[in-house]
Amino acid sequence: MHSLLGAQASNSFRPYQNYESLQMLNDLLSTPQEFYNHSQRYATSIIISSVYGLRAPTFHHPVVDGVFRILRIMGQVSQPSNFAVDTYPWLDYLPDVLSPWRRRAKRMHELEKSMWKVLWDPLKKRVVEGDAPECFAKGLCGLVEKGEMDEEQAYYMAGGLLAAGTESVPPL
Repeated sequence: MHSLLGAQASNSFRPYQNYESLQMLNDLLSTPQEFYNHSQRYATSIIISSVYGLRAPTFHHPVVDGVFRILRIMGQVSQPSNFAVDTYPWLDYLPDVLSPWRRRAKRMHELEKSMWKVLWDPLKKRVVEGDAPECFAKGLCGLVEKGEMDEEQAYYMAGGLLAAGTESVPPL
């Protein structure tokens, strides 16, 4: 796992940084008044490229929109006392029919899971075909193939890394 995030791996992502820097310069020259959007697109595209080998050529790219949607949901769910069960743990023993918060949490989980699968599945297919770009998730596919990790763990780990890297870029 360490080899997927170490210095050697980060060197393989340098072309992504160079390319995104050139696009950011071009974007700034074209529309300088959109500086904040360009900065966010730049940082988000680098993390998406590093994790999945995908680019976000525009600020309103579907992957960027999807990631920020998931981050908003995760932020809602993770706020302390957002659900009554956080304050009253005994509520966790109630059946689903009496626990609307549980249904909401499950829907949010399914949405998050589907987002990570939407990003994972095409990359996995490209790995099998032999034309996947160098990225973190490609390394995770290798661990799955070796049986060192199951697929759900792998796509959640890739998605979590993407969320963590993207979350450090505040939406403007």
